[in-house]
Amino acid sequence: MQQAVALLHEQPTTVAAAFLAPLQEKLHDISMKIQTAFESGWLESFQQRLQVGVTRIQAAEAALKNAEGIGRMGWTFPMNVSLTDVVEILLQVPNGPEAIDAAFARFYADTEKQSLPLLLAALRQHARLAEFRALIEEVGFGLEHQKYRLVVTALIPLFEGVARSCWGDSFWQGAARDKFFKDKIATLASDGLDHVMWSATQAFVELLYKKNFHGDPKPRALNRHWILHGRGPADASLVDALRLLQAIYTVVSLADEEAQDAVQAAPAV
Repeated sequence: MQQAVALLHEQPTTVAAAFLAPLQEKLHDISMKIQTAFESGWLESFQQRLQVGVTRIQAAEAALKNAEGIGRMGWTFPMNVSLTDVVEILLQVPNGPEAIDAAFARFYADTEKQSLPLLLAALRQHARLAEFRALIEEVGFGLEHQKYRLVVTALIPLFEGVARSCWGDSFWQGAARDKFFKDKIATLASDGLDHVMWSATQAFVELLYKKNFHGDPKPRALNRHWILHGRGPADASLVDALRLLQAIYTVVSLADEEAQDAVQAAPAV
């Protein structure tokens, strides 16, 4: 009897030991792996990667603050560009128009990314640009042969036609343009990306359509009136062609987003 009682007292200990033994082995293995990881510099490597991530976030925030200024330098917000490239480009805003022009020129000249061919293809295939498809193809030929004056002279009315199609027939009137952008931007959260994109687009349009009367000096930036009213030679460059192509893509992309938002906001039938 005493032996049986003793066995009962020993059995739980034996069972617990049998259960805990594998767990203890696993905990020991985990402990050794953690120790090995720390000894191999894993923690330091993780901290470095974390710092890189924080730095990128800070760069993105700084770039976003610069985004509205891109319009005042003759560019719309790039909606055909990866986040990494957007940050790299927008960080050049404080350095002035020449730095921004150079950043976009590098982006579109990158043969690996094929940014310019992809942009031209996207414009040719876009439903909102179907009636302009032949003209866009000829623009591609002009770019290939470096006929930038011809390209820019063709792209300005194309931009205006697309803007009127997407934003209203009165777009060519200065007062109507101002009201359109004012009303649109007033509906957007001031700290949102949409506000940035539309504000940059407004600044670009104001620069392109800036009044230039007889006797006024040639504007520094690309100017619709100077070129289309025969005020002087269109001393256009590849960069001018790129800024107009990108602007056209921005217009149709913003129109697509608005159409999608309208569908999502519509009540279910």
